[in-house]
Amino acid sequence: MPTTEPQRTVAVHEPIEDVDRRAVSVHRGEVSGHELTRMVSRNGNPTSLGQAIAHLG
Repeated sequence: MPTTEPQRTVAVHEPIEDVDRRAVSVHRGEVSGHELTRMVSRNGNPTSLGQAIAHLG
């Protein structure tokens, strides 16, 4: 019988459109990954948008 891992759930409170907009900006080269990292962190800790991006990959 196969074992299944318990699913982890994370509340994502950022609208998916905000996450998508950031991903498209990086993909198009409008924003660098470094700039995006700075935008989604505050004092070395991720903002709620940064947490959403990290969760979604």
